[in-house]
Amino acid sequence: MTRGTSLRLLVVSPSHDVFEPTTGTGARLHELASRLAERHRVSVLCPVEFAAEPPDWVDETYGFDRIGPGYLTDLNPLFLRAVRRALDSEPFDVLHVALPKGVVASELAVRAGGHEAAVVYAAQNVEAEHARDVDDPTLPVYKRLVGPRLIPRIERLSLAAADYVTTVSERDRETFVRQFGVDPARILAVPTGTTVPEPAALADSAGRRRELELDDRPTLVFHGSYSHPPNREAVSALVTRVLPGLRDRGVDAQLLLVGDGMPAVDDPAVTTAGFVEDLYGTLAAADVAVVPIRHGGGTKTKVFDYLGVGLPIVTTVKGAEGIALVDGDHALVVADVDESFVDAVARVATDGELGRRLGEAARNLAREHYAWERSVDRLAGFYEEVVGRRRPDTGERDRARTVG
Repeated sequence: MTRGTSLRLLVVSPSHDVFEPTTGTGARLHELASRLAERHRVSVLCPVEFAAEPPDWVDETYGFDRIGPGYLTDLNPLFLRAVRRALDSEPFDVLHVALPKGVVASELAVRAGGHEAAVVYAAQNVEAEHARDVDDPTLPVYKRLVGPRLIPRIERLSLAAADYVTTVSERDRETFVRQFGVDPARILAVPTGTTVPEPAALADSAGRRRELELDDRPTLVFHGSYSHPPNREAVSALVTRVLPGLRDRGVDAQLLLVGDGMPAVDDPAVTTAGFVEDLYGTLAAADVAVVPIRHGGGTKTKVFDYLGVGLPIVTTVKGAEGIALVDGDHALVVADVDESFVDAVARVATDGELGRRLGEAARNLAREHYAWERSVDRLAGFYEEVVGRRRPDTGERDRARTVG
């Protein structure tokens, strides 16, 4: 197809709020969808509770009622009906399906209706790894037992059913190719991006500190949705290990927790801001970003936010996974949340020159490699190429698939 021709894209979000996101997955989906809408026609299919007041960039919205566990979305007849209704309403070129749940049902709807839309599984993690690595004690026992066994199977089915696949990093792409046998020609890494605010937009960090009632002590910041188990584990590590460890080293620091559901902590050194509208302005009020993440999959959206703001970062290897951070250049990267992690935080919190150097390098990395425009250019070009080739006939597609 001719580059620049408007495509019709249906963004399918089985569980996350695309319009007012409170999670990293939702934020990535929002940024990609809203920025794609500057070039192409973008409609959204999502749970009805998120579909009531779509923003202006959305062409059409299709809602469905959720039934049962999210990972069984493909068995939800109301979801399938909503996909079929959308396909019957518009000749979509691409269905961009976030997460593996919903991919198989979307492919069935396309085939059953004789439509020509390409179904893309937009993977946020390697779900098989994530299911093994993350245990959520707040879930009912049956979900904790069934989920880790069922989710990897759903992922395999989704990889086989989808016409194309996107991932959040080259590391995840290589895993799908190597371990799942996905054809390299039909999978593309599209890194999560970030906004790089102009310095003037972050100039009043002192005013924001006053609003948050932060004093002059070095301020550590961590943000994310507290409902995500790796984030809960990270908050616990910060409160019970990192802050006490800093005190033992003579470093009197304070901690700022930002994000949906973040708990109040009975410690005068901890300030809980909860969900904030001005995320970047709030992050800029801090001195050091800390990422004591030990579990989880994909790339960590919070790290891209810290890069964009230009905060010096101390992170675990897991927190930096899939991101081109060089230890000592863009961040201090430590193997685990141990004494070395506390030492690294203490270094950055007390060495202003080190903090400035890391922060500047982080901001440059964000601008040169992780600006949202670069990711959207990559995804839009991929979709334009996909639609230009048109989807292959069923026999060709089935022969091309090599997923085990």
